[in-house]
Amino acid sequence: MKKLLLFITLASFSSAHAALEQELKSLELPQDTSLVSTKSDQLFAIQTRFSPLKNRHEIGFSGGKNMNQDGHLDSNQYGVLYRYHINDKWGVGLNHFQMNNTLSSAGKKLLNDNGVIPDRDFVKAQTDLMLEYNLFYGKMRLDLDKVVYFDQYWSVGAGQVELGRGSTTAAVLDAGIAFWIGKWASARMGLKNDFYTEQNLTGSTRVHNMVGYLAFGVMLGGGK
Repeated sequence: MKKLLLFITLASFSSAHAALEQELKSLELPQDTSLVSTKSDQLFAIQTRFSPLKNRHEIGFSGGKNMNQDGHLDSNQYGVLYRYHINDKWGVGLNHFQMNNTLSSAGKKLLNDNGVIPDRDFVKAQTDLMLEYNLFYGKMRLDLDKVVYFDQYWSVGAGQVELGRGSTTAAVLDAGIAFWIGKWASARMGLKNDFYTEQNLTGSTRVHNMVGYLAFGVMLGGGK
């Protein structure tokens, strides 16, 4: 009698085990199939700015070098810049630069050998009024703990150029990257292009100056 009961118990357990395995197999999916279809899902990554720009003032100092000037002259500029950030995308700016001009080795040789200098004018100072647009915002990781945020910007505007022989108006195109250091400092590097016409002894000449520059500033206003 005991053997019969043991046999019935084992048979019941085996049947239950087989039924359980069958149920588990029915829940299995092929290895290359996702549990939930995501074809129609849209994923968004949203990150607010570490330091918002809206209604903030940026005051800085800059230094640069004219990179495509006539080979007889070396020109370096230094000056101040101001930006009012209307919002995170748009801003207006005012720049003022002084230019330090010296004869290059080629210019000195021409002067020493022939007693002449090139028939070209030179920039003494320039003031620009700019409209700026931040094209995209990103961040750069320096190590596991430090991250620097930046904007790639474009600016257009007009400049009043004081030349050695008078003054003229320039069209200005500026492009660069603004790095935001913490919430209260900035560093910029870019290329500023000035287009204007200068008057020479032989007539007028169209000029394109391309100035590479670095600028460092402080951020004022806005929220903490």
